[in-house]
Amino acid sequence: MLKLAEDGIANADAEREKRELAALDKFLRLGRDRLSQEEKKLLREARDMGEAGYATGAATGGGILVPVDFNDMVTSAMKDYSPLLSLATIIQSPTGSPRPFPTDQDANSSGELQPENVQANLADVSQPGQVILTSFKFSSKEIRLSRELLQDQEVNLPEYLARILGVRLGRVISTYCTTGTGSGQPVGFMNSSTIVNAGTAAGTTGAEIAGADFALVESAVDAAYRPRAKWMCHPSTLQLLRGFVDLAGHPLYPGLSNSPDGIDRIMNREIVTNPAMDALQTGPSNPLTTVRPLALCDFTQYTVRMCPIILQRLDEKYAEFFQVAYVAYQRADGNFTTAGNCAAYLETTY
Repeated sequence: MLKLAEDGIANADAEREKRELAALDKFLRLGRDRLSQEEKKLLREARDMGEAGYATGAATGGGILVPVDFNDMVTSAMKDYSPLLSLATIIQSPTGSPRPFPTDQDANSSGELQPENVQANLADVSQPGQVILTSFKFSSKEIRLSRELLQDQEVNLPEYLARILGVRLGRVISTYCTTGTGSGQPVGFMNSSTIVNAGTAAGTTGAEIAGADFALVESAVDAAYRPRAKWMCHPSTLQLLRGFVDLAGHPLYPGLSNSPDGIDRIMNREIVTNPAMDALQTGPSNPLTTVRPLALCDFTQYTVRMCPIILQRLDEKYAEFFQVAYVAYQRADGNFTTAGNCAAYLETTY
């Protein structure tokens, strides 16, 4: 009986999600005024958000909180575009109010072998504290579509928009979660007080990263975080690393050219790309320029807090062009939620 009840609930949820997505499709094509009362109930109306992500008044342009299926499609597109968002710990939050996360630096603490009738020793948690994640408003920018396209029933409009919105939101959130300063924006992992400066590359030019440099960065990450740590660099940096050869002409990093499973690795660790990272220099600069082209990080320790997506349809703004515009908003914030040495980066000066 319990199994039948669970199946019934699952079927009811699936049916509701199907009706929500159908109502969203109708909203996207025809606007809110053409929705039935039942369809309006399925699509919850949202409120506008200020710059810090808090509600400031009634929504304009028919803003709605998107259904779960549409939100999942957008989130999937974000993760497909951004390795950072696919590796970080994502926390879905119904509101944008400040949310504290406890932190400590207890990675090197251990228990003890306890003899009989002997009191346990005291070892308080090392450096307890907290990181507070708020929310910052991100926009997809407006997307204009012709009404002719909207009338074409063969186009899967929710899927089409979800992909575009997901990539756009993924780009901007990933950028700020990489290099954000924490002042009016998220604390990017490269600018966090948690990440360690491992040192300057030993190469003689800015386009050289030697094996010793990878070992240097690895040594700066606490051993407790190394099992899940991954390298991250700019796409052009990875391309340069692939071209490095030894004196015999063999690839200096064979894990970038003959990996049997197609995953790029250096020192047996996966390396992923992020366009927001500094690119490795390929020529001298005057004055000298210092960049940070390589990081090693246990990205599960970096938390991205995301609020529900709000989607607006703008009917009148481009009416003279026989077009309808859409814009999506999402509140998000990010920071390390550990004080341990879970990340390190390498500098090059050239």
